[in-house]
Amino acid sequence: MTHPLNLVTQASESQVPDYVKYIAGLVTGGLGGAALAEWFRRRRDKTKAIQLIERVNRPLTPGFRDITFARIVGTSEHQLLEEVKNLREYQFTLRNTSRVHLKDAVIQFEFPADDVQAWAERPTLSKTTLIEQDAKATAPWRKAFRWNIPHLPAGDSVEFTFRSVDPSSGEYETALYNTEGIILGRAIGEPLTEVAISAKMFFTIAVISVITAAITLGNAVSDWSQKREAEKQSDFMGDQVTTFDLVGCKIKVASFGEKGDNGLWKVGYRIDNVGDIPCVVLVKKIVPEEIKLDQGRGWYTNKLLTMPSPSAIEISISSSKNSSATTTVTAYVDPFPVFSSGGDHPPQ
Repeated sequence: MTHPLNLVTQASESQVPDYVKYIAGLVTGGLGGAALAEWFRRRRDKTKAIQLIERVNRPLTPGFRDITFARIVGTSEHQLLEEVKNLREYQFTLRNTSRVHLKDAVIQFEFPADDVQAWAERPTLSKTTLIEQDAKATAPWRKAFRWNIPHLPAGDSVEFTFRSVDPSSGEYETALYNTEGIILGRAIGEPLTEVAISAKMFFTIAVISVITAAITLGNAVSDWSQKREAEKQSDFMGDQVTTFDLVGCKIKVASFGEKGDNGLWKVGYRIDNVGDIPCVVLVKKIVPEEIKLDQGRGWYTNKLLTMPSPSAIEISISSSKNSSATTTVTAYVDPFPVFSSGGDHPPQ
């Protein structure tokens, strides 16, 4: 038989006064009261565990050269010392980790050896002396010990120590009697307390929450940045630029737009004379008057539009050589301009 390494999960018992159950039954009605009573019954009947903690399970050695363990054998008149080569020690703590106050609980230990010595201490809190009882080992165990524990309240503990001579193994068996709904859980080493388990769970949940919040925040910031970038891109219109050369005039026409906070589009128009001679330009869709441009000069205006879109507009041009021509350029226009202003500016 191997040692069980896993802890038995501790169950909590609900301590609820009977009058609470009665009031709840009256409030919820017959069916609800019956369901609530059944829930309380199942909670009450649920199996709970107390822990037997294995603190020591090891072979003992003298630890010094030319020193050994021995025991006295023979009669009182002819006592002899017999060397003990296989001596093993066990130390256990029985801790009531349930919320039930145990009375007259009985615990039994069984070992794979014929010669075993046992010691049982008083419980830490109740201080009641344990009552040793006759015990019979069941195969394959060879020696058994049994104690009655008169009182072991919740949170109390009691220590047991055993030393066995020539055991066939380091295994053992334990059993708990006279404890309705209580089972014996076994643990090697000090198990985590409820506080430690709660703290560990809280820390784990906190870490997961922080990571989740960080991921959520990162995704939100990323979405906001992408949305903002998209909004920025949608708030600007790309430049519409046309350059043409007619009747000796080389003219560059550009339009561009930006959306304002009031929802209107501010569209700018720029006409530059990039040629070598003075020219006169007329673009009725932008401004009704003729625009006189010396060489190297430019003209700029802006309009507030509601729904601008790239369109082909007509432009007339005449040069200082008394020649004229008409062509089309692409620019942002709107049939319902709100405001416009213009002026003569040097080209940038």
